Amino acid sequence: MAEEQMADQTQTKDQQDEGGAPSTPDGSDRRQRSYSEEDVNRIVKERLARERAKHADYDDVKRRAGEADTLQSELEKSKAETEELRTKVEHAEHERKLTAIRSTVAAKYGIADPTVLAVGDDEEQIDAYAQKLMQVFRPYARLDQARSTEASGKTPRDNAKAFAEAMEKAGY
Repeated sequence: MAEEQMADQTQTKDQQDEGGAPSTPDGSDRRQRSYSEEDVNRIVKERLARERAKHADYDDVKRRAGEADTLQSELEKSKAETEELRTKVEHAEHERKLTAIRSTVAAKYGIADPTVLAVGDDEEQIDAYAQKLMQVFRPYARLDQARSTEASGKTPRDNAKAFAEAMEKAGY
């Protein structure tokens, strides 16, 4: 192997001495090419033009990336506003339903102002609260009736008679 390398080197040296181009291992001759200054300038300009063409859209890409960031932030703001509005709508719808329930329960128990029934988040709770209110305030309503009867000059009804009439209506 060492002998082959020495032979190749000797052969290459001989060819160079003769003025020929050194041969490649596959046997073809390599020619050295000389370039003029104009050729070198043209090659450099072409290479620079190719490099500039690669990066020519850099400003456009940068601008588009900025626009994408702006649109992304606007989208996030819109999503947040939408969620906030959705929450407000749900709250308003819930309040509207509660107002309707309070009005219904107030009418059921003869309560003039439904805003008094501000306790509870569903019909059962509001109804239970109205019942408690009626237990507390009904005696005062009867007292007011009795006072107005006395003021009008009518005699109060006999309690035993009123009890008997109530039992009769109930079917006892």
